[in-house]
Amino acid sequence: MKPWLFIPGDWRRPANKESFQLYWCEKSQLGGIHPLPDFNKIASFYDIDEYYTHHIDFTGFVSASSISFFDKLRTHLAWRFDRGVDVTSKWWKQQFGTASCSILEIGCANGHLLQELQADDHKVWGVEPDRQALVLAQQRGLDVFYGTAESLPPEVKSRQYDIIVMNHVLEHTRDPLLALRNAMQLLVDGGKLVMEVPNNSCK
Repeated sequence: MKPWLFIPGDWRRPANKESFQLYWCEKSQLGGIHPLPDFNKIASFYDIDEYYTHHIDFTGFVSASSISFFDKLRTHLAWRFDRGVDVTSKWWKQQFGTASCSILEIGCANGHLLQELQADDHKVWGVEPDRQALVLAQQRGLDVFYGTAESLPPEVKSRQYDIIVMNHVLEHTRDPLLALRNAMQLLVDGGKLVMEVPNNSCK
């Protein structure tokens, strides 16, 4: 990997004076940030005022009345070209049917999806490193525990699951391969791992 782009700081956390260097490998088309954050610092990255998962009514969509016409158009065009999928209860039924499953969502935010799936008679558990979002998920009455994809809590490691969801999680991990290995070890034989990342062309 070679130096590619210098990041002078985090615009969402201006008081934090850390800078970062992005590295890029042309051959593999993979990038990385240096220095990598310590595992125990990951949770602090979500301590941002008005972070989008810090509201109980967050569903993954921005209120249509709060954005301009041009922002709506830009978002719509980006969605069309990206061919992203909104993981909802309706989408779930189309993909997996209506049979009850045991489901673990790693990086479940405030538990919105888990609550939908629980209402459809699935058995659900969650893992979340953002403590504010974690509290909201627990207020929904969900079994959600503090942890990361690389360091799963014992409460979820004690069982196996029919389906594990990692929706916009892998790009937040320090060690993506460890995160994937951890998830795969918790699947039953024939279980499924459902993932989405921002760049659907990434390897």
